[in-house]
This record gives sequence, C-alpha cells and structure tokens, in this order.
Amino acid sequence: MAISEVHEVSRLIFVDELTGLYNRRFMRQYLRDRLDEFVQSHTPLSVIMFDLDGFKQVNDTYGHIEGDLILKHLAQLIRDAIPSGAYAIRFAGDEFFVFLEGVDAAGAVTVAESIRKRVAGQPFSSPKVPGGILVQLSVGVAACPEDATSATDLIEAADQALYQSKRRGKNCVSRADREMLPPEEEILKRFPCPRVVGRYAELEELEQALLDSADGKHRFLLLEGHRGLGKSRLLTEVMQRAGTRGLRCFFGRCLESHREVPYSSLTPILTECLTREHGQLETVTMRLSGATLAELATIIPELATTDGPRGSMTPEERRSMLFHGIGDLLCLLSERAPLVLFLDDVHFVDDASLEVLYRLPDRDTGRVVVYAAGRSEALSREGEAPPSLLRLFSLLRESPSFSNLNLGPLTPLDVTQMLAAILERHTRSDPFLEHLFEASGGIPLFVEETLKGLIAKGAITATAGTWDLAAVDPTEIPTSLEAAVFGALETLDRETHAMIWKAAVVGPHVDITLLAGVLGKDPGETQQLVDRGKKQRVFEEPGPLADEDEVRFLSQCFQQIVYSGVERDDRRQTHRVVGEVTERLAGPQVEGVLLGPLAYHF
Repeated sequence: MAISEVHEVSRLIFVDELTGLYNRRFMRQYLRDRLDEFVQSHTPLSVIMFDLDGFKQVNDTYGHIEGDLILKHLAQLIRDAIPSGAYAIRFAGDEFFVFLEGVDAAGAVTVAESIRKRVAGQPFSSPKVPGGILVQLSVGVAACPEDATSATDLIEAADQALYQSKRRGKNCVSRADREMLPPEEEILKRFPCPRVVGRYAELEELEQALLDSADGKHRFLLLEGHRGLGKSRLLTEVMQRAGTRGLRCFFGRCLESHREVPYSSLTPILTECLTREHGQLETVTMRLSGATLAELATIIPELATTDGPRGSMTPEERRSMLFHGIGDLLCLLSERAPLVLFLDDVHFVDDASLEVLYRLPDRDTGRVVVYAAGRSEALSREGEAPPSLLRLFSLLRESPSFSNLNLGPLTPLDVTQMLAAILERHTRSDPFLEHLFEASGGIPLFVEETLKGLIAKGAITATAGTWDLAAVDPTEIPTSLEAAVFGALETLDRETHAMIWKAAVVGPHVDITLLAGVLGKDPGETQQLVDRGKKQRVFEEPGPLADEDEVRFLSQCFQQIVYSGVERDDRRQTHRVVGEVTERLAGPQVEGVLLGPLAYHF
C-alpha cells in the first residue's frame, strides 16, 4: 500500500468527517498509548472538555444543516485557539475535548478561557439571523496526575468540572475540584448494585466447577432462573473470579435475532480466542486439515488460507465437516489448558452451537467448561423455545457432564442488604422495605429499577448524604417489573427515551452506525444520546478506552421489557427501518452474512 493510501486510511479511521478534528476512536487510542507514559514520567497532561450551551435549541430552531455548519465553525475556532502540539477531538455531537501535553491544570484553564472567549466573541454568520447565531461554551478542565492517573478517572473529572460550569450558569470554565455531583446523579454510579448480594452459596457451587476442571473432562453448567433474578450478573462474577485464577475465559451472549444462524453463538467466542491469544491462529492452521479450515473459514474468516477454493462436496458433507471442525477447533484450543466459556441468554442459542457443546463429552481431548445462563420457562416450555432446542436440552440434561443450578428470588434480608449496598446510608423504614419486597418478589432487577425511578422522580431524596426512605409513599412503588422499568425510563428526556425504544428494537447489541441510520441522526449526535443512556445505566459503560462501535444494554432482560412496551405498529415499522439500514450498510456483503438478522427484522 502506498504511503498516500496509508495516510488516507488513517484519516478515515481517526478523523471526524464533519469537522476534520480527531474523533472518539483516536482519543481511545491516544489514551491507551500515551497516558501511562505521562504518569510514569511525571509529565502533566491536561484535558479540556466542553460542549455548546443550548445546541439542541439551535438545531430545533434553525435545522440540523445549520447546526452542522456551526460545529464546523466551532472546530476552526478551536484550531485557531489551541497551542501547537495540542490535540482537538470531536467526541460526540457537540461534545469536544482538547488534550494538552506538558501543560498543568492552571495552564489548561488559560487555554480553555481563550477558547471560550474566542467562540463567544465570534457569532456564526447565517443568512437566517442578521446578527449571526451566538455560540457559547461550558467548559471543564482536569489534569493528570493532579486530578487522576487513569483514563476513566481523568475523563470523569473533566466531565464533573463541565457539569459545574452548567450549574454556575453556563458560558464559563470550571476546574476539577472533586466536588460531588448532586446526589440523584452521583447515586447512578452505584447501579447495578456494586456487589452481588444473597448469592454466596450459588457462587461457591459455581466456583467448585472451576476446580473440578482439572480432571480433564468437558463440563456444561446451566444456571436457570426467571427473568430479572441476576443470572447475567452471577455469570459475570464467576468469570471475574475465574480470571483471577489465571483461567482462559471468553464471554458470549446468544441473540434472538441470530438464533437461526448456525454457530452464531460460538463464532464470536472462537474468533476472539483465535485473535486474542498469541500463536493460536498459527497452531490451528498447522494442525487442522485444509478442507476443515476451508469450511471453518466460511464462518471464521480469520482461518481462510491461500490453498485455493473449497473442494467439491455435497451440502450435507459440508455441514458435517463444519460441525466436526467446530468440535475439533474447541478441543484444539483447550488442549493445553482449560477453556472456560460463558454463554449468557442460552435460551436464544442456535441449534448447531448447542449440539456441538452437547457432543463435546464424546471427545477424549481438550477441556472445555461451559457456564450457561438462561430463563427457566424458555428452556422447558413448548412455545417459549423451538422444539429442536427443547429436544437438545432434554438430551443435555441426561449427560453425566451436565449439572444445573436453579436461581431463586432474594430474601427480605437480601433486599435490605442490596439497598444498603446501593444507597450506603439511608433512614430505616420497615414499611418501605416490606412494600418493596412484596412488590418485587425478591427480583434484583425490580429493586434496582424501582430505586432509580423513585430517585429520578424525587420520591426518594437525600439530605446530608442520607436517603430518606421513610418519606416514600408506598403507592409510588411499582406493582410489576415492567412498571418499574417503564417508570424509570419515563423520567428521561423525550429524545433519549425515544432512542432507547428504537435501540431495543435493534437488539441487545446495537451498532452505533446502524442506530444512527435508524434514528436519522449523525453518528456523533447518536453517540451523545447513547452516552446519556450510559449515565442512566441503561447501557453498559465500558470506559473511555473500550472500543465502542457497538453499545450493549445492561441486560437482555431489560432490553426485552423495553421492546415489549413499544406499540405494535411502531415496532413493526422500526423493524423494517432496521432491516433497510442494515441492508444499505452491508452493501454487496449482505448475502450469506446477515440473512438471519435480516429475516428477524423483516
């Protein structure tokens, strides 16, 4: 590839198309590559974070085209105001960052004021407004190592400083001073519950299987329970504990939209294993036959070789070779050390993946331990799952390598401990606890969403850091899990609320570009809405260093409840839009790759 082509690829990857500034992807890579160097060398790195005051009103009044022109105007003003060597980034929507190397917080405040004054002093010229459109910024400043030494804490400090500027009346610069957010916002950081409560016996039993994996046998452990009981959380906790033991752990989530796609549940896990672990690809390509690799490459492109086209076989022979090839691959990857797979929402597993796992104990090589979590009713009741899936699970339950654990609701004491873990300090109120337990039935998700909703509505308030439960009217407590989820969502602004509804139709894993197409918005503006959802703990918050081309709901249970609340006609129309946008984004590659998800949406 020519140097000019390399530069063009880098530009497309790391430069924001609208403003020409660096983008969110560049910022992630920059912090990964550089922050530790600054910390170790004691060199200051300052961060300026800002957004436009009242930008939504500007878009609503003058239109998004005019809004985009304002963002381009702002980007040029930023370039003119920052010193040489600084990095200007459009993070999302109207949110921007500037990174200043070798500049302490005091110096960064000076630069931030220069940017703010330059922007406020040069209104955007528009034929729609004779005097131009006044643009003003709220700005927050934080520095490493003064305020934080990790990327997450540094961005959080800048964000809180920006929030202080908003509270002070906007159009100003604030310095990070560790001032706490208002309690109703600060408490959101403690959702979901910061520790697992009431599951100590279950954790011990699940951990024992990790110790038993040393016996060289394949195992399948199924964690069953009704929705909202915390199966996913327990699975994640076991995975974290397995990681501390040095075990090789890989996580996957089975998706309803991919259920008809063979091996869709295992393919992401196998791909991650092959690409994450050094030398695995080379070992596999040397050990497996060319014909097997050719079939595996149809679902795992990383295994494609240069040995020419696939051989001549009947479709049935190809299916058989692929099936046995997946089993061979799992055994090969777990030959030297156990491979621990975590499959969430296994009631949506595809038949082919499940059959491979069911047949694994027939093999003498490898050690694969599978932890799977699924809804009890969907794994045992006709109509809730395809007959083929129920048949496979019925066979699996009879296998000597299979064991299962049924998860029940929390006790009243557990719910009390859960409240203490989230709120930390609260007034004692036995009537509130009794009503909450009676309404929730000990379902952790119900408890969390109820608390979020009551706090957002102002039904629970904090004074001097203590939450007053005694003042809550029992009638404010929702009567169902659906009501708890919808109640919490209703406290959000209309635009964020609408984005979450549409994201729920897309699925539990949502591509940002796809969601932007469904919403009819710019990807940066869409990312800004998603960030609001993250702050409300609707979506996972992987931190500033994580790759975020995809956003995930905190749980598929939550996503499905939101989905169920979408009006039927709106749901059908949104599904069609999702399908159309998916087709457009996929282009010629749509055939054979996305047919399962497309069929789900169409």
